[in-house]
Amino acid sequence: MLQYRDLFARLELFRVVYVAAEQSIFPKAERIFSRLCGASGRGPNGIPLDPEVRRLLDHFHDRDLLERRHTASFDNRQLDKISDELREFRGPKYEVLYRHWQRQGEGAVLNAMGLGKGLSGTFIAYLVTNDYRLFGDLVRAVPG
Repeated sequence: MLQYRDLFARLELFRVVYVAAEQSIFPKAERIFSRLCGASGRGPNGIPLDPEVRRLLDHFHDRDLLERRHTASFDNRQLDKISDELREFRGPKYEVLYRHWQRQGEGAVLNAMGLGKGLSGTFIAYLVTNDYRLFGDLVRAVPG
């Protein structure tokens, strides 16, 4: 579901219908959906944050410290981490977001990413009651 966040953010309202043959997997799917819609991990002004977005914003803070040469508090692990992140978060998309962050802070980045508001979605779980064993065991094939 997380790969659809950008699409969902552009919709005023949406509904996800989760279909499964076992009711036991519904709670995990609903937790993922809740995380996607911002039920946990709120940022500034109560804005819901995905953990990866939080990591990007933290990187911008560390990068700023590095560029201003305020690295006295960095240990070797932090220096390695920022080095890896500089490779990961490179390119025009991240540069534009970083410049937004420098000028206007986290809120500007969240708005530029289309995350300035929570998502308005509904989760519906649907239990399939027929026997579909002829299609194989799809539940066990999905890594949990």
